[in-house]
Amino acid sequence: MVDGVVNPLCPRSIYPGKLMGTGITMADLARMLEPFTEQRTVRDRTGLTGRYDVELTWTPDRLGPLPPNAPEEVVRAREAIDPNGPSLFTALQEQLGLRLEAKKDKVDVLINA
Repeated sequence: MVDGVVNPLCPRSIYPGKLMGTGITMADLARMLEPFTEQRTVRDRTGLTGRYDVELTWTPDRLGPLPPNAPEEVVRAREAIDPNGPSLFTALQEQLGLRLEAKKDKVDVLINA
């Protein structure tokens, strides 16, 4: 991960097994990771406040079926997945120096009485 130039458009690409972003915050990265963590909430607790250029490549645990009308870039991204590559958790540590930790948090719940 390299400290990047602030880019108001923050271009990003998110595919199973590949995530890229320019000028993103750690909170942005956390949100980008959620679809790949079995819909668990990912929170930024890094304390890092800058914007970063990020490229992360991993082997997804499972892939759903590819829709028949999938864009060519999605098809190419799926074909590029290395079946022997690292898991998302390993890739985060090895490629970005970050880690995901499972924690339980208190959550406010509204109940209709």
